[in-house]
Amino acid sequence: MSGIAQRARAALVLAGLTAASGSLLGMSQMAMAQPAQQPSSQQQPSAKASSAIAHQVALSGSIYEIAYDAPGNAVYVAVGGAKGESGQGRVIELDASTLAIKRSIVTPTKNHGLYYSDKLNTLFSTNSRSGQLSAIRLGNELSASTVQLVDHKQTPQGERPAQPREVVAVPDSDSIYVTGVGFGDDGNSSIWKVNGRTLQIEATFEHLGKGLTGLAVSPDGKRLFATAMGSDEVLTLDAHGKVLKRFSSGGKGPLNVAYDAKGGRLFVVNSRDNSLAVLDSQSGKPIYTYPTSGMPISVAYDADHQRLYVANRKGGDVDVIDSTTYQRIAQVSAPPMPNSVALDSEHNRAFVTSRPSNAKNASDSEKHDHVYEIAVP
Repeated sequence: MSGIAQRARAALVLAGLTAASGSLLGMSQMAMAQPAQQPSSQQQPSAKASSAIAHQVALSGSIYEIAYDAPGNAVYVAVGGAKGESGQGRVIELDASTLAIKRSIVTPTKNHGLYYSDKLNTLFSTNSRSGQLSAIRLGNELSASTVQLVDHKQTPQGERPAQPREVVAVPDSDSIYVTGVGFGDDGNSSIWKVNGRTLQIEATFEHLGKGLTGLAVSPDGKRLFATAMGSDEVLTLDAHGKVLKRFSSGGKGPLNVAYDAKGGRLFVVNSRDNSLAVLDSQSGKPIYTYPTSGMPISVAYDADHQRLYVANRKGGDVDVIDSTTYQRIAQVSAPPMPNSVALDSEHNRAFVTSRPSNAKNASDSEKHDHVYEIAVP
Protein backbone atom coordinates (compact mmCIF):
# COMPACT_ATOMS: atom_id res chain seq x y z
CA MET A 1 0.00 0.00 0.00
CA SER A 2 2.40 2.64 -1.19
CA GLY A 3 -0.37 5.23 -1.21
CA ILE A 4 -1.05 4.91 2.51
CA ALA A 5 -0.41 8.10 4.40
CA GLN A 6 2.09 7.53 7.16
CA ARG A 7 1.26 10.52 9.30
CA ALA A 8 0.93 10.60 13.05
CA ARG A 9 -1.27 13.01 14.89
CA ALA A 10 0.10 13.82 18.32
CA ALA A 11 -1.43 14.90 21.60
CA LEU A 12 -5.05 14.25 20.68
CA VAL A 13 -8.06 14.54 22.94
CA LEU A 14 -7.18 12.72 26.12
CA ALA A 15 -9.04 13.24 29.34
CA GLY A 16 -9.08 11.48 32.67
CA LEU A 17 -12.64 11.14 33.85
CA THR A 18 -13.61 10.16 37.36
CA ALA A 19 -15.14 6.83 38.30
CA ALA A 20 -18.35 8.68 39.02
CA SER A 21 -18.79 9.57 35.35
CA GLY A 22 -22.34 9.06 34.19
CA SER A 23 -21.14 7.04 31.23
CA LEU A 24 -19.79 4.29 33.44
CA LEU A 25 -21.52 1.87 35.75
CA GLY A 26 -19.29 0.38 38.40
CA MET A 27 -19.90 -2.69 40.49
CA SER A 28 -17.37 -5.02 42.09
CA GLN A 29 -18.15 -8.28 43.78
CA MET A 30 -15.98 -10.87 45.53
CA ALA A 31 -16.51 -14.58 45.99
CA MET A 32 -14.26 -17.24 47.43
CA ALA A 33 -12.69 -19.39 44.73
CA GLN A 34 -13.17 -23.12 45.20
CA PRO A 35 -11.38 -26.04 43.57
CA ALA A 36 -13.01 -26.92 40.27
CA GLN A 37 -14.28 -30.40 39.53
CA GLN A 38 -12.20 -32.44 37.11
CA PRO A 39 -14.02 -33.43 33.90
CA SER A 40 -14.35 -36.95 32.68
CA SER A 41 -12.04 -38.30 30.00
CA GLN A 42 -14.84 -37.77 27.46
CA GLN A 43 -14.83 -34.04 28.26
CA GLN A 44 -18.48 -34.05 29.34
CA PRO A 45 -19.71 -30.60 30.33
CA SER A 46 -19.55 -29.98 34.05
CA ALA A 47 -21.41 -27.48 36.21
CA LYS A 48 -20.25 -23.95 35.46
CA ALA A 49 -17.97 -22.68 38.21
CA SER A 50 -19.32 -19.22 39.06
CA SER A 51 -17.31 -19.40 42.30
CA ALA A 52 -14.17 -18.81 40.21
CA ILE A 53 -15.24 -15.17 39.73
CA ALA A 54 -13.14 -13.20 42.21
CA HIS A 55 -14.29 -9.74 41.08
CA GLN A 56 -16.53 -8.27 38.43
CA VAL A 57 -17.49 -4.82 37.20
CA ALA A 58 -20.35 -3.63 35.00
CA LEU A 59 -19.47 -1.13 32.27
CA SER A 60 -21.21 0.55 29.37
CA GLY A 61 -20.53 1.47 25.77
CA SER A 62 -19.97 -1.91 24.07
CA ILE A 63 -16.55 -3.13 25.18
CA TYR A 64 -14.12 -5.24 23.16
CA GLU A 65 -10.57 -6.31 23.98
CA ILE A 66 -8.68 -6.14 27.26
CA ALA A 67 -5.03 -5.69 28.28
CA TYR A 68 -3.17 -6.15 31.57
CA ASP A 69 -0.45 -3.81 32.83
CA ALA A 70 1.55 -5.59 35.56
CA PRO A 71 3.82 -2.67 36.58
CA GLY A 72 0.84 -0.35 36.87
CA ASN A 73 -1.45 -2.97 38.46
CA ALA A 74 -4.06 -1.95 35.92
CA VAL A 75 -6.49 -3.52 33.49
CA TYR A 76 -7.46 -1.59 30.36
CA VAL A 77 -10.66 -2.14 28.39
CA ALA A 78 -11.32 -0.93 24.84
CA VAL A 79 -14.73 0.67 24.27
CA GLY A 80 -16.00 0.42 20.74
CA GLY A 81 -19.44 2.01 20.94
CA ALA A 82 -22.57 0.79 19.21
CA LYS A 83 -22.50 -0.81 15.78
CA GLY A 84 -22.05 1.88 13.13
CA GLU A 85 -21.44 4.61 15.70
CA SER A 86 -18.64 7.05 14.94
CA GLY A 87 -16.81 9.71 16.91
CA GLN A 88 -14.57 9.50 19.95
CA GLY A 89 -13.89 6.30 21.82
CA ARG A 90 -12.71 5.40 25.29
CA VAL A 91 -10.28 3.13 27.08
CA ILE A 92 -11.36 2.38 30.64
CA GLU A 93 -8.67 1.84 33.26
CA LEU A 94 -9.52 -0.55 36.13
CA ASP A 95 -7.65 -1.38 39.31
CA ALA A 96 -6.35 -4.92 38.76
CA SER A 97 -6.78 -5.82 42.45
CA THR A 98 -10.45 -4.84 42.75
CA LEU A 99 -11.67 -3.98 39.22
CA ALA A 100 -12.70 -0.60 40.57
CA ILE A 101 -12.93 2.03 37.83
CA LYS A 102 -9.98 4.44 37.99
CA ARG A 103 -10.53 6.61 34.93
CA SER A 104 -11.79 6.77 31.38
CA ILE A 105 -9.33 7.85 28.71
CA VAL A 106 -10.94 9.54 25.72
CA THR A 107 -9.47 8.45 22.36
CA PRO A 108 -9.87 10.00 18.92
CA THR A 109 -11.91 7.11 17.47
CA LYS A 110 -13.68 3.92 18.53
CA ASN A 111 -11.45 1.09 19.71
CA HIS A 112 -11.42 -2.65 19.05
CA GLY A 113 -8.08 -4.44 19.56
CA LEU A 114 -5.91 -3.58 22.54
CA TYR A 115 -2.33 -4.40 23.54
CA TYR A 116 -0.10 -3.15 26.36
CA SER A 117 3.65 -2.87 25.74
CA ASP A 118 5.63 -3.02 28.98
CA LYS A 119 8.80 -1.90 27.18
CA LEU A 120 7.19 1.24 25.78
CA ASN A 121 4.66 1.74 28.62
CA THR A 122 2.13 2.27 25.87
CA LEU A 123 -1.34 1.02 25.02
CA PHE A 124 -1.92 0.28 21.35
CA SER A 125 -5.49 0.15 20.09
CA THR A 126 -6.87 -0.62 16.65
CA ASN A 127 -9.57 1.58 15.23
CA SER A 128 -11.35 -0.65 12.72
CA ARG A 129 -13.79 1.91 11.39
CA SER A 130 -11.31 4.71 10.83
CA GLY A 131 -8.47 2.42 9.69
CA GLN A 132 -6.06 3.65 12.34
CA LEU A 133 -3.68 2.47 15.04
CA SER A 134 -3.57 4.59 18.19
CA ALA A 135 -0.76 4.76 20.75
CA ILE A 136 -1.63 5.96 24.25
CA ARG A 137 1.55 6.84 26.12
CA LEU A 138 1.05 6.18 29.82
CA GLY A 139 3.01 7.70 32.69
CA ASN A 140 2.87 11.02 34.50
CA GLU A 141 1.34 12.81 31.52
CA LEU A 142 -0.96 11.04 29.10
CA SER A 143 -0.45 11.66 25.41
CA ALA A 144 -1.71 9.99 22.28
CA SER A 145 -0.98 9.75 18.60
CA THR A 146 -2.43 7.86 15.68
CA VAL A 147 -1.18 6.51 12.40
CA GLN A 148 -3.42 6.02 9.40
CA LEU A 149 -3.05 2.43 8.23
CA VAL A 150 -5.78 2.52 5.58
CA ASP A 151 -6.10 5.30 3.04
CA HIS A 152 -9.82 5.25 2.31
CA LYS A 153 -9.36 7.70 -0.57
CA GLN A 154 -7.31 5.08 -2.39
CA THR A 155 -9.97 2.38 -1.99
CA PRO A 156 -11.94 1.73 -5.19
CA GLN A 157 -15.59 2.72 -4.97
CA GLY A 158 -17.77 -0.11 -3.76
CA GLU A 159 -14.94 -2.05 -2.13
CA ARG A 160 -14.31 -2.48 1.58
CA PRO A 161 -10.71 -1.85 2.64
CA ALA A 162 -8.97 -4.07 5.14
CA GLN A 163 -9.98 -3.16 8.70
CA PRO A 164 -7.35 -3.14 11.48
CA ARG A 165 -8.21 -5.72 14.12
CA GLU A 166 -5.60 -7.53 16.23
CA VAL A 167 -2.43 -5.83 17.50
CA VAL A 168 0.58 -7.59 19.03
CA ALA A 169 4.18 -6.63 19.78
CA VAL A 170 7.49 -8.44 19.67
CA PRO A 171 8.66 -8.65 23.31
CA ASP A 172 11.48 -6.26 24.22
CA SER A 173 11.18 -4.64 20.81
CA ASP A 174 9.68 -1.58 19.16
CA SER A 175 8.02 -3.72 16.48
CA ILE A 176 4.21 -3.72 16.43
CA TYR A 177 2.12 -5.87 14.07
CA VAL A 178 -1.54 -5.32 13.16
CA THR A 179 -3.86 -7.57 11.17
CA GLY A 180 -6.15 -6.05 8.56
CA VAL A 181 -9.33 -8.03 7.92
CA GLY A 182 -9.96 -8.09 4.17
CA PHE A 183 -13.45 -8.92 2.94
CA GLY A 184 -12.84 -9.15 -0.78
CA ASP A 185 -12.86 -12.44 -2.64
CA ASP A 186 -9.42 -11.54 -3.98
CA GLY A 187 -7.94 -11.95 -0.50
CA ASN A 188 -7.13 -8.34 0.34
CA SER A 189 -6.21 -8.94 4.00
CA SER A 190 -3.02 -7.30 5.25
CA ILE A 191 -0.56 -7.12 8.11
CA TRP A 192 1.09 -3.82 8.97
CA LYS A 193 4.44 -3.57 10.70
CA VAL A 194 4.72 -0.35 12.71
CA ASN A 195 7.50 1.11 14.81
CA GLY A 196 5.81 1.44 18.20
CA ARG A 197 8.07 4.27 19.31
CA THR A 198 7.79 6.52 16.24
CA LEU A 199 4.48 5.20 14.85
CA GLN A 200 5.98 4.98 11.37
CA ILE A 201 4.70 2.21 9.10
CA GLU A 202 7.75 0.12 8.30
CA ALA A 203 6.10 -2.42 5.99
CA THR A 204 2.74 -3.60 4.70
CA PHE A 205 2.24 -7.28 3.89
CA GLU A 206 -0.60 -7.50 1.37
CA HIS A 207 -2.83 -10.07 -0.36
CA LEU A 208 -2.69 -12.55 2.53
CA GLY A 209 -6.16 -14.00 2.10
CA LYS A 210 -9.74 -13.39 3.10
CA GLY A 211 -10.72 -12.59 6.67
CA LEU A 212 -7.34 -12.39 8.39
CA THR A 213 -8.18 -11.98 12.07
CA GLY A 214 -5.95 -13.37 14.86
CA LEU A 215 -2.21 -12.92 15.25
CA ALA A 216 0.59 -14.27 17.42
CA VAL A 217 4.32 -13.61 17.25
CA SER A 218 7.32 -15.64 18.37
CA PRO A 219 9.40 -14.12 21.21
CA ASP A 220 12.33 -13.53 18.86
CA GLY A 221 10.10 -11.84 16.29
CA LYS A 222 11.14 -14.18 13.50
CA ARG A 223 7.74 -15.84 13.02
CA LEU A 224 4.20 -14.56 12.76
CA PHE A 225 1.14 -16.80 12.98
CA ALA A 226 -2.13 -15.44 11.58
CA THR A 227 -5.59 -16.97 11.26
CA ALA A 228 -7.53 -16.62 8.00
CA MET A 229 -11.21 -17.05 8.76
CA GLY A 230 -12.23 -16.95 5.12
CA SER A 231 -10.17 -20.02 4.17
CA ASP A 232 -9.98 -21.88 7.52
CA GLU A 233 -6.19 -21.59 7.51
CA VAL A 234 -3.24 -20.57 9.63
CA LEU A 235 -0.46 -18.63 7.90
CA THR A 236 3.16 -18.69 9.02
CA LEU A 237 5.16 -15.63 7.94
CA ASP A 238 8.68 -14.42 8.53
CA ALA A 239 9.47 -10.95 9.88
CA HIS A 240 9.57 -9.59 6.32
CA GLY A 241 6.07 -10.76 5.45
CA LYS A 242 7.01 -13.77 3.36
CA VAL A 243 4.41 -16.52 3.70
CA LEU A 244 6.37 -19.63 4.67
CA LYS A 245 3.49 -22.03 5.08
CA ARG A 246 -0.29 -22.30 5.01
CA PHE A 247 -2.11 -25.14 6.75
CA SER A 248 -5.57 -26.05 8.04
CA SER A 249 -6.73 -24.36 11.21
CA GLY A 250 -8.04 -27.71 12.40
CA GLY A 251 -11.63 -26.54 12.20
CA LYS A 252 -13.93 -23.94 10.69
CA GLY A 253 -13.91 -20.21 11.29
CA PRO A 254 -10.57 -19.61 13.04
CA LEU A 255 -10.68 -16.33 14.93
CA ASN A 256 -7.67 -16.11 17.23
CA VAL A 257 -4.44 -17.94 17.98
CA ALA A 258 -1.97 -18.30 20.86
CA TYR A 259 1.61 -19.57 20.55
CA ASP A 260 3.57 -21.89 22.84
CA ALA A 261 7.20 -21.11 21.97
CA LYS A 262 8.73 -23.74 24.24
CA GLY A 263 6.45 -26.55 23.14
CA GLY A 264 6.17 -25.54 19.49
CA ARG A 265 2.38 -25.51 19.57
CA LEU A 266 -0.36 -23.27 18.24
CA PHE A 267 -3.74 -23.00 19.95
CA VAL A 268 -6.46 -21.97 17.51
CA VAL A 269 -10.10 -21.26 18.37
CA ASN A 270 -12.44 -22.28 15.55
CA SER A 271 -15.69 -20.40 16.03
CA ARG A 272 -17.90 -22.23 13.54
CA ASP A 273 -17.41 -25.75 14.81
CA ASN A 274 -16.88 -24.95 18.49
CA SER A 275 -13.38 -26.31 18.88
CA LEU A 276 -9.91 -25.49 20.12
CA ALA A 277 -7.31 -26.99 17.79
CA VAL A 278 -3.81 -27.74 19.05
CA LEU A 279 -1.40 -27.74 16.09
CA ASP A 280 2.30 -28.32 15.58
CA SER A 281 3.64 -24.85 14.80
CA GLN A 282 6.22 -26.14 12.32
CA SER A 283 4.24 -28.64 10.28
CA GLY A 284 0.68 -27.60 11.04
CA LYS A 285 -0.21 -31.19 11.90
CA PRO A 286 -3.04 -31.59 14.43
CA ILE A 287 -2.08 -32.65 17.93
CA TYR A 288 -5.41 -32.47 19.74
CA THR A 289 -8.94 -31.09 19.29
CA TYR A 290 -10.78 -29.86 22.35
CA PRO A 291 -14.59 -29.42 22.12
CA THR A 292 -15.64 -26.05 23.53
CA SER A 293 -19.07 -24.61 24.15
CA GLY A 294 -20.67 -22.18 21.72
CA MET A 295 -18.53 -20.02 19.44
CA PRO A 296 -15.05 -19.79 20.98
CA ILE A 297 -13.76 -16.34 20.10
CA SER A 298 -10.41 -15.90 21.88
CA VAL A 299 -7.68 -17.96 23.55
CA ALA A 300 -4.86 -17.09 25.94
CA TYR A 301 -1.99 -19.35 27.00
CA ASP A 302 -0.44 -19.17 30.47
CA ALA A 303 2.93 -20.93 30.07
CA ASP A 304 3.85 -20.52 33.73
CA HIS A 305 0.84 -22.52 34.93
CA GLN A 306 0.32 -24.64 31.79
CA ARG A 307 -3.21 -23.39 31.31
CA LEU A 308 -5.39 -22.26 28.46
CA TYR A 309 -8.29 -19.84 28.76
CA VAL A 310 -10.93 -19.95 26.01
CA ALA A 311 -13.72 -17.36 25.87
CA ASN A 312 -16.89 -18.91 24.42
CA ARG A 313 -19.07 -16.15 23.07
CA LYS A 314 -22.37 -17.95 22.57
CA GLY A 315 -21.69 -20.40 25.38
CA GLY A 316 -21.47 -17.53 27.85
CA ASP A 317 -18.53 -19.13 29.63
CA VAL A 318 -14.76 -19.49 29.79
CA ASP A 319 -13.02 -22.87 29.58
CA VAL A 320 -9.91 -23.23 31.77
CA ILE A 321 -7.89 -26.11 30.33
CA ASP A 322 -4.75 -27.98 31.38
CA SER A 323 -2.43 -27.48 28.41
CA THR A 324 -0.49 -30.69 29.09
CA THR A 325 -3.41 -33.14 29.38
CA TYR A 326 -6.04 -31.04 27.52
CA GLN A 327 -8.48 -31.77 30.31
CA ARG A 328 -10.87 -29.15 31.58
CA ILE A 329 -9.98 -27.62 34.93
CA ALA A 330 -13.07 -25.44 35.14
CA GLN A 331 -15.82 -23.94 33.04
CA VAL A 332 -16.62 -20.48 34.39
CA SER A 333 -19.89 -18.71 33.68
CA ALA A 334 -19.18 -15.15 32.46
CA PRO A 335 -22.35 -13.70 30.92
CA PRO A 336 -23.50 -12.30 28.62
CA MET A 337 -20.97 -13.15 25.90
CA PRO A 338 -17.24 -13.51 26.71
CA ASN A 339 -15.08 -11.72 24.19
CA SER A 340 -11.42 -11.25 25.16
CA VAL A 341 -8.93 -12.60 27.73
CA ALA A 342 -5.85 -11.04 29.34
CA LEU A 343 -3.53 -12.95 31.70
CA ASP A 344 -1.78 -12.17 34.96
CA SER A 345 0.49 -15.20 35.24
CA GLU A 346 2.20 -13.99 38.41
CA HIS A 347 -1.07 -14.20 40.36
CA ASN A 348 -2.58 -17.11 38.38
CA ARG A 349 -5.63 -15.21 37.18
CA ALA A 350 -7.28 -14.00 34.01
CA PHE A 351 -9.38 -10.99 33.09
CA VAL A 352 -12.27 -11.38 30.65
CA THR A 353 -14.51 -8.91 28.81
CA SER A 354 -18.10 -9.93 28.17
CA ARG A 355 -20.57 -8.02 26.04
CA PRO A 356 -23.92 -8.43 24.28
CA SER A 357 -24.14 -8.99 20.56
CA ASN A 358 -24.16 -5.95 18.26
CA ALA A 359 -25.96 -3.42 20.42
CA LYS A 360 -27.89 -0.95 18.25
CA ASN A 361 -27.18 1.84 20.70
CA ALA A 362 -24.37 2.26 23.21
CA SER A 363 -26.99 2.50 25.96
CA ASP A 364 -28.31 -0.97 25.03
CA SER A 365 -25.26 -2.52 26.66
CA GLU A 366 -25.30 -0.23 29.69
CA LYS A 367 -26.27 -2.95 32.13
CA HIS A 368 -24.78 -5.89 30.28
CA ASP A 369 -21.10 -5.22 29.53
CA HIS A 370 -18.91 -6.85 32.17
CA VAL A 371 -15.29 -7.46 33.06
CA TYR A 372 -14.53 -10.50 35.20
CA GLU A 373 -11.49 -11.58 37.15
CA ILE A 374 -11.24 -15.38 37.01
CA ALA A 375 -9.14 -17.06 39.71
CA VAL A 376 -9.12 -20.86 39.60
CA PRO A 377 -6.84 -22.63 42.15
